[in-house]
Amino acid sequence: MEIKEILEGMNLEQMAIVVVTIALCLFVIVKVAKTIMKIVLMALLVAVGYILFDEYAPTDLEMIQSKVEKSVDKAKSLFDEVKKKKELLED
Repeated sequence: MEIKEILEGMNLEQMAIVVVTIALCLFVIVKVAKTIMKIVLMALLVAVGYILFDEYAPTDLEMIQSKVEKSVDKAKSLFDEVKKKKELLED
């Protein structure tokens, strides 16, 4: 059967249901396609960023590591000061 014959055999309510169903399916397909495109674009941006800034990554990691080491050293010194003050208060 052709689509034309099927549509001619339907009443108005059935046609409306078919049209609404097709519209909802198209809406869902468009939404899914947009989401997939967003994911693909984000992946491309990440890939391009990785390619462009790959040479700077070790420098940044070394900088972050040195900052973390400084923070740890500062925390240790503060902890030692607190310990000393606590001992002084106990005496």
